[in-house]
Amino acid sequence: MDFDATLATLLRQIPRGRYATCGAIARALGDVAASRAVAERVLAVSALPRRDGVATADGRRLVDRRRVTGETFAGFRGAAFLSRLRRRQLRDRERLVLSGHLPVQNVGGIDVAYEGDTAFAAAVITDPQGNHVVDVALAKTRVSFPYIPGYLAFRELPVLRLAWRRLRVRPDVLLVDGHGIAHPAGFGVACAASFALEVPTIGVAKSRLVGTAGEETERKKLRPLTVDGEHRGWILTSAPHARPIFVSPGNRVSVNQCADIIPPLCKRRIPEPLRIADTLSKTMKRGK
Repeated sequence: MDFDATLATLLRQIPRGRYATCGAIARALGDVAASRAVAERVLAVSALPRRDGVATADGRRLVDRRRVTGETFAGFRGAAFLSRLRRRQLRDRERLVLSGHLPVQNVGGIDVAYEGDTAFAAAVITDPQGNHVVDVALAKTRVSFPYIPGYLAFRELPVLRLAWRRLRVRPDVLLVDGHGIAHPAGFGVACAASFALEVPTIGVAKSRLVGTAGEETERKKLRPLTVDGEHRGWILTSAPHARPIFVSPGNRVSVNQCADIIPPLCKRRIPEPLRIADTLSKTMKRGK
């Protein structure tokens, strides 16, 4: 899954003196959502010189569409890198188990902070109410896959595995900072983490990728999150003036049990295992 090598292959296809927009290259990669990642990688990784905010090299340019003043090039061939990853997500989605009732004696949370291409992960285990920390593990590593909405698992799984292996206590369910099935492919980072780490998971995200909010239910502070008419998770507002969080099962947990597990853990906006993991990962980043 070498994003940079695939990007370099596309950049070499741009004819001398022609222009290509980040959006055109992202579409060649397979998803226009990668436009920002394309721009960031070209400027940060490929060591191209900069002039007036435009990356240039050997008469080739990569520019934002707003800066294009000449003829653009979009005749790229043979990439569709992200399309292959999306097909994998869609295939793996068929393996998810989203039913049954999970006994929960402890809950884990795992989160990642970044400094450039270095990832800092923290895994935290607490009791089901988030009152007592049972175990903590930390890890860091270099990452090569950029942040692209909808493809977070391909960026984060390597460092999540490292932190997971260092835990002495295995949680009954793991909360992952990101989406579960409330995802464009129905297979977010929490789903992928369940398969990689062999643990039931729930995705807890701070922003919404897909879906619409339903009416508030008898479950306090919770509204259903539906995608194409399917109930895939919950929108939880844990305090009167707090921003909502978006909760959906990753794997081996039902949508309804997510609504039982998450609210008791929310002393603040974010469930305690994830909030503590977020604090620890950011502390690691500052200390490097």
